[in-house]
Amino acid sequence: MRRSRSGLPSIRGNPLTLGTHAAFASVLYLGGATLFGYKPDLIGGLLIMVASLLPDIDHPPAKIGRLFWFVSVPLERRFGHRTLTHSLVALGALALVTAPLAWIQPHYWSSSTVCPGSTVIFSMS
Repeated sequence: MRRSRSGLPSIRGNPLTLGTHAAFASVLYLGGATLFGYKPDLIGGLLIMVASLLPDIDHPPAKIGRLFWFVSVPLERRFGHRTLTHSLVALGALALVTAPLAWIQPHYWSSSTVCPGSTVIFSMS
């Protein structure tokens, strides 16, 4: 079995990096702007960047995992990587928590839910 840089077993090859998460989220955000006609802005861009990293909060070596180690370490010990935070349950909880963004700007809410959802699908393939 292959091992990642952290020494933990790597089941699906190399994990996605901060750059690939951000790039994939940016493509979706800008593609959505073209397709649905909303105007991309800085707040939406920041939301997609943060939201695209959220699924990796259960991975302590990830940037967001190092920043929120007090959440990351217990999640990884209890559930492992790419389990709970890479599920429809987590995506549904995120959609519920970020629902007030829909009243501020509808594309903020969709950016904060579609990007992590697609990142989950992208990282599992």
